[in-house]
Amino acid sequence: MFIDKKDIKKNIYIYGFGTAGKWFSEQKGVKTINFIDTDVKKRGMQYNGIQVIDINQAKSKINSDDLIVISVVDIQDVIKIINEDFNNQWLSLSHFIDPKLLQENISNKKNNEFVNYSLEAMFEMHDAFLSNNNSLCIRSVDLMITEKCTLKCKDCANLMQFYESPINIDLSEVQLILDKLLKKLDLLYEVRLIGGEPFANKSIYNIIKYIIDKDKIKRCVVYTNGTVNIKDDFIPLLQNPKVVFSITDYGFLSRNIDKLEDSLKKNSIIYRRHEPEYWTDSGKILSEPHSISYAKDLFDKCCGKNLITVSDEKIYRCPFAANSDRLKSIPHDEKNFIEIESTPKKIKNYLENIDYIPACQYCNGRSFDSPLITPAIQTKKPINFRKYD
Repeated sequence: MFIDKKDIKKNIYIYGFGTAGKWFSEQKGVKTINFIDTDVKKRGMQYNGIQVIDINQAKSKINSDDLIVISVVDIQDVIKIINEDFNNQWLSLSHFIDPKLLQENISNKKNNEFVNYSLEAMFEMHDAFLSNNNSLCIRSVDLMITEKCTLKCKDCANLMQFYESPINIDLSEVQLILDKLLKKLDLLYEVRLIGGEPFANKSIYNIIKYIIDKDKIKRCVVYTNGTVNIKDDFIPLLQNPKVVFSITDYGFLSRNIDKLEDSLKKNSIIYRRHEPEYWTDSGKILSEPHSISYAKDLFDKCCGKNLITVSDEKIYRCPFAANSDRLKSIPHDEKNFIEIESTPKKIKNYLENIDYIPACQYCNGRSFDSPLITPAIQTKKPINFRKYD
């Protein structure tokens, strides 16, 4: 899968301290000096003795003839940073990967399955962006299939703590949304099933089947809190290589997480189990709006502005916008979303060329340098909020 090219002889800085970047640093002949990451909370972390530095540290350290290799999926955001802050050659990690060998490795499971999943996502989206055509390809879409959750985290960034009478989303509505969306797209790499807790929706297995049967969708990722185990009758469905589980381990709150992991491991279902990552105070709905200039700054620094979320046949830039609109907790503004029925050109413009959405004025912010908070503190009752007609 890995191609030894002449560029590899340079000192390399890998942009992105994620699964794909870590994999690349392990390849023979790669002389990695440091990882660079926009998320300052990763500064000082290490992998195999290679340390993570932030952008400011990198600017003072990197020589002009060093090579920056981009390993994160959202390559468009990183290119903007490199062009503004560095005078270096950059290459996509896909430059060093033979796509035929990548597919062989995925088929033969030569790497850890989650590594294969990460590399494929990076390759598909880098290839789509760098091809520089008018195709409309989306890395991931968060599909909220329920407002219900088996936990009630008071700081949930998806705003589940505000729903007083949570409901499930019908399979028919999911089908309608996806059918309309896929007509507009050339590729949707992954659909991420979220909530709430996706397994609170009894239709989840039918939803998964519907998704994996779509050729334009490469992966179906289930985000779960480990409170519900999978049903044995549906194991063959979940063994489909398109299905991936992302399990957040909330300790004693994730009461069935060990049983769930055992079931997935035993049946060779792709999954990743991890502790809560980088919780910030972004689960608030502000009663008084920020100024537009401040909201634009929040959007520019936001780590969630590419968490494309679909709800009520609308496409939103983030879960906060989707759920605050759904809750009617902010003034209605059509600039917060784009209708699925819109032309691909208009959808592409909304996803790539805007500098903020009005929902940002009511968001507490979700920047990479936001202070961390204690995750998963529970609330017994839904949190009150101002509701707009």
